[in-house]
Amino acid sequence: MKWMMNSHYFKILFLVLFLGPQLRAQTVDQDLINIIEVEKNIQLKKEKEPTYSELEIGIGYGYGSIADYPASDEYSRKSLLLPLVIYRGDVLKSDQEEGTRAELFKSRELEINLSFGARFNNDSDGNKARIGMPDLNYIFETGPSLSYKLWKAPKVSSLTLQIPLRLTFETDFKATEFLGLVFEPELRFQKFNFLVPNLSTITSLSVEFFNQRVANYYYQVENRYATADRQAYEAKPGLSTLSIGQNFLYEYNRFNLIFGATYSYYGRSENVESPLFKSDANTSVFAAVAWFFYQRTTERQ
Repeated sequence: MKWMMNSHYFKILFLVLFLGPQLRAQTVDQDLINIIEVEKNIQLKKEKEPTYSELEIGIGYGYGSIADYPASDEYSRKSLLLPLVIYRGDVLKSDQEEGTRAELFKSRELEINLSFGARFNNDSDGNKARIGMPDLNYIFETGPSLSYKLWKAPKVSSLTLQIPLRLTFETDFKATEFLGLVFEPELRFQKFNFLVPNLSTITSLSVEFFNQRVANYYYQVENRYATADRQAYEAKPGLSTLSIGQNFLYEYNRFNLIFGATYSYYGRSENVESPLFKSDANTSVFAAVAWFFYQRTTERQ
């Protein structure tokens, strides 16, 4: 499935809707800058007040070191300067609690959302294992996500189970193609006011599964791309990654400081025999700063 759209418009939409909330509250999995997942956000729960910020506008800058692709043995340094939009509507939401999503159902412990995610591209000629192969394009994802609050101590900490299932698409901003499904259940523990006021920390454990087409995208080697050092390989669907992440967010006035690291293990992957599988583990690190210069408040209902 392919479709065309204006490149400039799509880039703006991509940055504002998908990437913007990342710098406001982001947990980082293996691909933090390579894989920007808007649903994986530090959930800042604030005390109820007579009014709240319905709309915030700002700017953010992020920098990180990440693997070129899952199980690669080469890393890239990525940086990003982008506009940020935080919106807290009745249904469509883009905020620091859970990123960009359409809130379909919410109870005290359970939420069902339509969530979004995005992943960076990578130039294959810059990676020894992929030289001569097609580049890895930008990825964006959308799909339902179930969030269940296993335990919560107000203003202190919380334990949440996230179960997202996303449709995955690749794009070079000229054409877009459907890839398949990504399933990544995650358990996350968040601590508020950790050591000092306004510092939040989140520890996450996740497991990621690829369907056939997504596995092909990262690990398959067709006959036409086979070389003496890179044999043809038929990728397999199934388990891809086991990850643990540790992330921090500090709020000071209208500024947010965000930093973290994630360790991802691929030793149990279905595609360890792929010639593109070069490392059993990757470690990603990142830091970001966000400044929100505009705020519109509204009364709570």
